[in-house]
Amino acid sequence: MGAGQASTGQAPSLSTAQDVVQVAATQILQVAGLAAYHTSIILGEKEYYFDSDGIASAPALWSHFAGIPYDLDQNGTEVFVIGKSALSGTALCAGLDTFFRRGSYDILLKNCNSFTDAACYFLTRERLPGKYNRLERLLAGTRPVSTKLLTAVMRGAIAGFGDPSGLPQDYIPNPEAVDFSVEDIVADCNRLDAACGKAAL
Repeated sequence: MGAGQASTGQAPSLSTAQDVVQVAATQILQVAGLAAYHTSIILGEKEYYFDSDGIASAPALWSHFAGIPYDLDQNGTEVFVIGKSALSGTALCAGLDTFFRRGSYDILLKNCNSFTDAACYFLTRERLPGKYNRLERLLAGTRPVSTKLLTAVMRGAIAGFGDPSGLPQDYIPNPEAVDFSVEDIVADCNRLDAACGKAAL
């Protein structure tokens, strides 16, 4: 999802501890009773998120408020701790950059929630709670489905962050995202853990 101008307001209820990994989640629309969310990772005073330009960093909650003053209650943004990590934001970007390149974003197959899920596991070995990416997983898992439904979801999601009028009439998957799976990143992390464990013996 896109982001607006950076806000100069102060975000309440945020931990600025560098080792605390937080998730920010903003509901952007509902389809058939299922909510769609924009999510990001917060480490210290910085936010990390994924969009069409690749992995981006900004002041905490920047992508959720699009230039308006911070008000978690009115905006409906949730912020919660997913765990702790000794890794920095720089390490996060370096570790996941190969998977989340510029131009590989897809509204359903490889979006901000895909990145947040991968980042949660990379940093803490915990997964993003399923409610935050349930809608796109359902739609992606039942392809081919009505392109009109997919386009409606895409238009509704982007409308919260910009002008959707220039979008194509039909949803077309990004070829660079078709074979993407967060499970591949999880598997890589698990192999790294196993290798480190053997090296420590």
